[in-house]
Amino acid sequence: MREHRLQILSIQKLREQGLKLPEIKRKLATMSPADMEALLAPLPPAFRPPPPEPTYAAERWERVVLVPGLELLVSSAGGPILR
Repeated sequence: MREHRLQILSIQKLREQGLKLPEIKRKLATMSPADMEALLAPLPPAFRPPPPEPTYAAERWERVVLVPGLELLVSSAGGPILR
């Protein structure tokens, strides 16, 4: 029962890592229960990779002062008619 649970959790972990089922089957065939426990053990904080930096879509805006205290923001995606 314990080995079966280790196998199920190992399959989930390997799927999260991007492995396909045939690759997982080959890998599990060579793993001992101790290997599966090591796979499932959380990494110490020092060895965890940092989360990836978020990426945001970049937009370019031009600020046009109409009168002091009143500004208009114009997107550069608006084309030449807005410039």
